[in-house]
Amino acid sequence: MTYNNRSVGPLKITDAAYEKSNKKMRSKHKSETGKTLGSRQTTGTNPRRVSFACRFAGMKGPMKDANGKPTRKAIALKKWGFGSVGAAASFCRANKAKKKSPLESENAKAMSEAHLNMEKKRTIEMDNNEREDKKFQKSKKAGSKIISLAGHIS
Repeated sequence: MTYNNRSVGPLKITDAAYEKSNKKMRSKHKSETGKTLGSRQTTGTNPRRVSFACRFAGMKGPMKDANGKPTRKAIALKKWGFGSVGAAASFCRANKAKKKSPLESENAKAMSEAHLNMEKKRTIEMDNNEREDKKFQKSKKAGSKIISLAGHIS
């Protein structure tokens, strides 16, 4: 009796082995930490998927081994929805959050402090103007009373 393995390609065998080791790794992580790992994000721009793409875009190493079989790196990229390192790198560049340089953050901080100082000055000026208006209104009332009293005296 001969065994027909034409329906089972090398990628399917390596996929099965990858899934088996991945399952072991996940159960080990849960037993050690009590927490579960998140599921694979195969589509969309979820921050975890972007992080994965950026990590794997910088990994060195071949996509196939000496026998022509896909490496674990290639299988992981495929499982996360990337066909190549280049695809992961372009996804990473397009979707990663822009980090501000220290100079930009200092400028932003200085700008916000300047804005707060302007707001404080504006508030103080408004308060002073309101006080002056109240004083003026009081003096106007007092002046009208004096005038009306003067009119009664003469």
